[in-house]
Amino acid sequence: MRHLRRLRLWVAGIVFAGACAAFLLPENLAGGALLKIIGTIQFFPALVRQLAVPAAISLAFMALVLFTLLGGRVYCSTLCPLGIYQDMVIWLRRRLERRVRYRYRPPMYGWLYGILAFAGIAGLSGSLLALNVLEPFANFGRVMTDVVAPSLSAVSNAAAFLLSRMGIYAIVHVPLGNIEIFAVAGALLFLLMITVLSYREGRIFCNLLCPTGAVLSLLSRVSVFRLSIVESSCKGCGICERACKANCINNATKKIDWSACIGCYDCATVCPTDGVRFVSRFAARDIGEVAVQRERRQVLGVIAGSALLGGTMPARSERDTSRVPDYETNRRTAISPPGSVNRERFSDLCIACHACVNACPAKVITPALTEYGWTGIFQARMDYGANYCTFDCVACGSVCPTGAIQPITMPEKHLLQIGTATFVKADCVVETKKTDCGACSEHCPTKAVRMVPYGRLFIPEVRSEYCVGCGACEHSCPTKPRKAIYVVAKAQHGRALPPPREQPVRSFDSNQEFPF
Repeated sequence: MRHLRRLRLWVAGIVFAGACAAFLLPENLAGGALLKIIGTIQFFPALVRQLAVPAAISLAFMALVLFTLLGGRVYCSTLCPLGIYQDMVIWLRRRLERRVRYRYRPPMYGWLYGILAFAGIAGLSGSLLALNVLEPFANFGRVMTDVVAPSLSAVSNAAAFLLSRMGIYAIVHVPLGNIEIFAVAGALLFLLMITVLSYREGRIFCNLLCPTGAVLSLLSRVSVFRLSIVESSCKGCGICERACKANCINNATKKIDWSACIGCYDCATVCPTDGVRFVSRFAARDIGEVAVQRERRQVLGVIAGSALLGGTMPARSERDTSRVPDYETNRRTAISPPGSVNRERFSDLCIACHACVNACPAKVITPALTEYGWTGIFQARMDYGANYCTFDCVACGSVCPTGAIQPITMPEKHLLQIGTATFVKADCVVETKKTDCGACSEHCPTKAVRMVPYGRLFIPEVRSEYCVGCGACEHSCPTKPRKAIYVVAKAQHGRALPPPREQPVRSFDSNQEFPF
């Protein structure tokens, strides 16, 4: 058992270090590749990806289910970054306090499975709200992206400033990008909550609030191998109960609630008489474990939970997009990232882990508040006030762990229409100030915006068939407080026409003052 625990610690350390590096390293410095690997082995992201593409067989998801059916909830203490963080907090408490003693706590399965049922019902209605708020990998991603990464950048920038005053330029200033206060506040509150809970109560979050823990708890009820107390070897000292951070060992009855056990093997390591052993389910019958027949009835909840989450996500009715919304309505309507196919599908599959927010080099992908409705809080959206989508970039699709953003090729990206630009002449400086501008046309990568004669001046003209909705025109438009040209979201992403080969050449009088 000591070897199993040592192996678990090594694997957990590698996974946690990889998860931290995945969210902190730039996408072009292995951050994107690490995010893809770490996201693949996370339970709910793998499950959502499997449900999004039912025909595809996810080997990672099948492996996670198989390991749970064989050895219980080893995922919780080995592969879950948030679970590993909780173990680190518990380890710190044991170093700071001389005596840390846990006691058996009857599991609150009604509450835990109720959260799973709520997540399933919300999933049927087309919302992943419960996963956005409680899913462990999503919360870990938000903490790293919205709290840790900006904090490290701020410290690095402060060091760069101080060293530059001394003539040392070894550290480069890193732009912080767009920071959403509500996303930072949400991540900080969750980090504080999980730290306090794990420090005071052990792994209570995993057996009380975690939807992943609820599914794995059901699966582990029929696992082949499990930890059990061998009564012939047990002396009733209670050391195993005091060491159990999941509060699932009852020394009085010499029982281990295996569905609540997170597979850390601490109890077996501290037992002085080798009274806690890893045995098969069938052998456990003879030493007083819960009857398997009852567990088989309970595991039917797995099927119900899977059905609630839906073999296929039901499509929600699309809103009418035939009418062009005004500027304020457009600001409140989310533009989903390229590769998300359509806005409703994206909102159904995104767990708000912020992997795409972290990987986006332009930092144009930011957390949403109410743009997808209240059920889509923290999900990713395009914010052209912060920047515009780089024409030659497909980073977001390469790191999404759930398939909410599908990988696309560069040629596909160049013609992928996630929105179309709308021009309001009454707000343009050509109309209001009677002066040339052309910033939108200069920045448009597809030349969907071109300048046409307007009296003695030139004014923008939008050809929507060539527009991909990248937001370059909107971001560069100098008008305030409203943009004279802005991108209107397409609920269903489309395909733009290839840019015309020849563009009309704009004449320019060299004696005239430069228009910018």
